[in-house]
Amino acid sequence: TDSILSIFEDTEGDLWIGTETEGLHVLRRQSFHTLSALSDRIITAIAQSTDHAMWIGTNGDGLDRWQPGSVQHFSTATGLLSEIILALAPGRDGSIWVGTPDGLNHIEGAKIVSYTSADGLPDDFIRSLLLDSDGSLWIGTRRGLAHWKNKTFSTYTQADGLRSNLIGALVQSHPSKIPQNT
Repeated sequence: TDSILSIFEDTEGDLWIGTETEGLHVLRRQSFHTLSALSDRIITAIAQSTDHAMWIGTNGDGLDRWQPGSVQHFSTATGLLSEIILALAPGRDGSIWVGTPDGLNHIEGAKIVSYTSADGLPDDFIRSLLLDSDGSLWIGTRRGLAHWKNKTFSTYTQADGLRSNLIGALVQSHPSKIPQNT
């Protein structure tokens, strides 16, 4: 009966399910487990980094990095721009990109770097993130689509041909999976 807010399938085929009232659950082929350390959180985003850690974003309780036997917590006290996490995208070498209502964070190990509209983002409300195959990052905001490449932001809006400046979701298509008309 819980409201599911986010879902992610990890490399082992486990389903990570973030709920509004009962925290984080893990559905494995053999059974369904609840992570008691995160059971009281509203889970809004889930991602797995290249080091196989699970990143769990919440609505008001910051960000957690989970690996079997340990949970590392990130918050505004440790450098995040907000306790509300809206989007996650795994970077390279175990890093993670974190979208919040107050801007973008990039976490590499213990180092947290923040980006806002003052740094070139079209808006601080980061709704969606997508790491491209070339290592660049696409960022969906309320005021356009941003592209982080070579440590520079480029912005695309309705003036560039988008149907709307509000970007709510991002998906990368794979040419081999696009149906061809014959």
